[in-house]
Amino acid sequence: AEEKQLSLQNLSYEKAYLLQEIERCRKYETTLAKQIPLVPIEQFHATAPAHLLGDLATLPDGSPAKEHQIALSRLAHELLLRREHREQLAKLKQDKKHIQAKTSEKKMFLEELPRKMQAIVNATASVEQHFGEPIIQRLGRHELCRRLPNALYTVYCQLEAYGDVFGGVSVSVEVGPETEKTGPDGSADAVGKKRKRGEEDGAPHGQGSSAGQDSPENVAQTEGLSDDAPPSSATTRNLFEPCRANVQARLQSPNKQVDVTLLFQYYEELDVVTVEAIDQAGLLANIYPNDTGQFLPHIRGRQRANPGGATRRSDDALRRSFPEEIKGRPYKWLQWLAGIYDLTPEGPDMVSQPSTQSIVRSILDRVGAQEALADQLKVLSACPHPIPVHQSAEALFPPKSASRLIKWEEISCEAADQVAAKSQSVRASGVPTFYRSSAARERNMALVGAGASWANFGRRCFSGTLKTQDNREFQAIVQVFVDYPRRVPHFTLLPRSNADLATVQRELNEYADELEAGNRLQMLSHQVRRLEMCLDVLSSVAGPGTGSESEGAGADSGGASSSSALERKHRGRDRRLAFVYDAQSRTFVHR
Repeated sequence: AEEKQLSLQNLSYEKAYLLQEIERCRKYETTLAKQIPLVPIEQFHATAPAHLLGDLATLPDGSPAKEHQIALSRLAHELLLRREHREQLAKLKQDKKHIQAKTSEKKMFLEELPRKMQAIVNATASVEQHFGEPIIQRLGRHELCRRLPNALYTVYCQLEAYGDVFGGVSVSVEVGPETEKTGPDGSADAVGKKRKRGEEDGAPHGQGSSAGQDSPENVAQTEGLSDDAPPSSATTRNLFEPCRANVQARLQSPNKQVDVTLLFQYYEELDVVTVEAIDQAGLLANIYPNDTGQFLPHIRGRQRANPGGATRRSDDALRRSFPEEIKGRPYKWLQWLAGIYDLTPEGPDMVSQPSTQSIVRSILDRVGAQEALADQLKVLSACPHPIPVHQSAEALFPPKSASRLIKWEEISCEAADQVAAKSQSVRASGVPTFYRSSAARERNMALVGAGASWANFGRRCFSGTLKTQDNREFQAIVQVFVDYPRRVPHFTLLPRSNADLATVQRELNEYADELEAGNRLQMLSHQVRRLEMCLDVLSSVAGPGTGSESEGAGADSGGASSSSALERKHRGRDRRLAFVYDAQSRTFVHR
């Protein structure tokens, strides 16, 4: 009995010990289990496989067994996920090695690419030179053109397209080092910032009279601006500061005898483009009528250049709206070319807007005309006898001339105006001879007489002294206009008291079209030669009517006797002399 009692006590002790250990194990909390990051319980129930969730359904909710099983299932689920992630990591590392190998190969290719491209460029240089198409230079220009303002970019595209089709135009682009500035918000803002094409201050370009044209309503708005209103500090600082990007264009005639380089710049605050003919100031004035480049072409620029005020602006103030010290001028045709200004035709017989082709040709014609004029002025300053004329015009003049030019010099326009003011003729000094219809001539004469200063803008005045065979001297005041020979030079002969001399003046000015003779560029020389011829006629009539002197004068004038060559066939009020030379009969005839 005692043995049984002792065994029972031992078993009870072991039982209590085991129960105590079981309870300790149940209450044991490991720090490692808390450190393992497990997926949230909601994600576990949504993504765990079925074999991990099957045992949980049989256990009662809230029981320790179920909580224990949930912990085991979550650990098993975490183990599965980490094995999958390890496999994915191994695959990604393999892909990374493959990509790194390809990247290294491409880096080596890119490092060698400049050398290979330069080799290609060197190899194709002779081909580009043969075909005349410098592709590499063009691509470089196109890259620079991305930094141009819209207006300059439009000019560049127009000129480049003209050069591609017709040739004779080479365009280059230059961008200054300071091409970006910081805006008010701290962001980078390009100097020639891009605007939406056709928009400015909320008004679209070229739509309605408020955008491009100076309609009567717009003119009324600007008439209230002050002449002497002080500009703001921002205007003083930035108004007449051009964008650092510019476009240069070299224009050449097809025969390459005429060459001019143009510089285009953009003024952002005024929204205008200017052009300057390098080393040829004022060359482009009046390419089209009433376009001298003295003032801003559209209302927006004028309002910014002359802010606020209550006094009425004068014409002089409008002309001063663009500073004279700036070489580039904002011509209207240029604003049209840049897409800023809707150019309205001006002047008599102007019925259509210009084109890029007509603009380029007009510029080349102007350059060629000015070069021809400079050559003629150089010849006239030497006072040759007789005055050389174009070979196609030799039949218009006698082979010999007794009168001759003895002095030719340039004088100021003020001195020429003083002489012209004493003229009995109402004919203005700027009537364009290319207005063929009489109505157009009358409209233009009224325009010049009303004080349109553009007609005389850029003119040059000269004084010439001629000596006749009877040793009389006559002075001629010659006005040459910037659009020579489209408007022929105007002659004023002195003294004005001589009626026959006034008739000679009319011959020179109103019948100048007869002297074109295949080469209008020599118009000035032809007019001076005609003046010598007409003075010969006057001298022969004024001299002795009979005798050897008259015979000699007739021979010098064309080989005919004075009685047949210089006889007056008109009597009374219309008793003009015969000033028209007939080469076939070698006589002078009336009109």
